[in-house]
Amino acid sequence: MKRLHTLLTGFVAAFLIVAVPTAALAQKSPVILFIDEGKLMATSKAGQSISAQLKTLSEAAEAELKAEGKKVEDEGKKLQDSKDSLSKEDFAKRYQALLGRAQQVGQLEQIKKAELAQARGKALVDLNKALQPVVKDILDKKKATVLLERSAVVFANDDMDITEEIVKALDKKVKTVKVEKVDLIAQAKAAQAAQR
Repeated sequence: MKRLHTLLTGFVAAFLIVAVPTAALAQKSPVILFIDEGKLMATSKAGQSISAQLKTLSEAAEAELKAEGKKVEDEGKKLQDSKDSLSKEDFAKRYQALLGRAQQVGQLEQIKKAELAQARGKALVDLNKALQPVVKDILDKKKATVLLERSAVVFANDDMDITEEIVKALDKKVKTVKVEKVDLIAQAKAAQAAQR
């Protein structure tokens, strides 16, 4: 959500610099509107498609991590059961290997979180690209000079909220935004292979 907020804020700033001459602002009162980014993500078809795809990717990552964690847990039980039949050195060696595998599962969890964050970020960039002309058209029609995020507004008349209008226009233009799965492990391996 922060990334969409940052992108939308940048778009609004760029719009104000390019589309609203300073002299025009001095001559008339600004027309201020606002948008609720959370509501946009929750109610637009594109936002819902992003959320659904991210949920699927998250569930797949959780299942993979759970399976890897179960393997480590099973190996730990097996090692514990065979403790009496192993020499101290052999047990210590296997125990250290098991600790290494447990650390790898922890690292894998961090990688999966980073992959999801990157996939989400790319999808939000793609959504923002589709959103920009929609927002610009509505701002032009309403002769708006300022667009704010709802969370930045302490008090405002609900007539100033153009979220639903933007959602309707966006839904006509974009029904889904593809969330592309990121594989950081494959990228790292490819980078290592390229360096050889």
